[in-house]
Amino acid sequence: MLRCGHRICTRQILILWLVAFLAGATLIFSGCSNTPNEPPVATLGKSVLTRDELRYSLSYQNREDSLTQAMMYLEDWLTTTALYEKALQEGQDKDTLTQLLIEKSRRKIVASRYVARKLQEEIAAGKFRIDSSEVQAFYYANPQLLKFREPHYRLLRLYASSQDAVLTLRQKLVANASENELLTLAQSLSPTLTQMNDVSFQLAKVARPLWKLQLESEALVQLLERMRPKDITPVVKVGDSLFVVMRLEEKLEPGTTMTLEQAYTDIVEHLRYQKEKSFFRYLISSSKSSLESGK
Repeated sequence: MLRCGHRICTRQILILWLVAFLAGATLIFSGCSNTPNEPPVATLGKSVLTRDELRYSLSYQNREDSLTQAMMYLEDWLTTTALYEKALQEGQDKDTLTQLLIEKSRRKIVASRYVARKLQEEIAAGKFRIDSSEVQAFYYANPQLLKFREPHYRLLRLYASSQDAVLTLRQKLVANASENELLTLAQSLSPTLTQMNDVSFQLAKVARPLWKLQLESEALVQLLERMRPKDITPVVKVGDSLFVVMRLEEKLEPGTTMTLEQAYTDIVEHLRYQKEKSFFRYLISSSKSSLESGK
């Protein structure tokens, strides 16, 4: 049983409450009113799990994920809080080492939040913006840093829902049909796989290491490792009513220097990280100076 506000709620009722809460609705329990002072999600001893704490503690992509995360957070909160309340009853919080650890954690949390706020202020002010001239300057000054460390592949994969359909696509690949022709044909043969094929064409425009290709089976990995540019694989079944054929557009060997376009994103991330690191050092130095001068 879980305590919510002034009522004892079964797990089923709590799940329904969480669904409504996460949808932005308010489910009113007896004894809890829809006022600015929102009733808590749960209470245990003197501890209270507020709605704000739950909101700030969740990060999710969809409703199902949010409910799962909320239930997991609540279970963890109840477990930790039960031990915490019992520890308070036995005076554990008054232990010298406990107080030192609490203060240490508090300093780290407050400092971390302060740095995060200052970084966000700098980002909002455009201080970490990277322009193309900076990227180009770094690219031409550091060619030795911009080499592929492992093989990279531009790999086109076309999917179909039947073997006959994928064989038709393979014939068009052999005939070197245009991208538009291949996409149109793939859509007409397997409409339900249109999005998958659209994404595949986009992915084939960028060279990626093997581990980023996320090939569906070891058989495809083995085929790829034997391929040369423009080779086309046999048809491979990778699932129920799912067939694939692949063409290797390009293979970049380790040691190959990246083009500016290939290196652009990595250079931007590197330069931004350097600016953030420099700002962090400045923040430490200025904070020390301010305190030492008594300001």
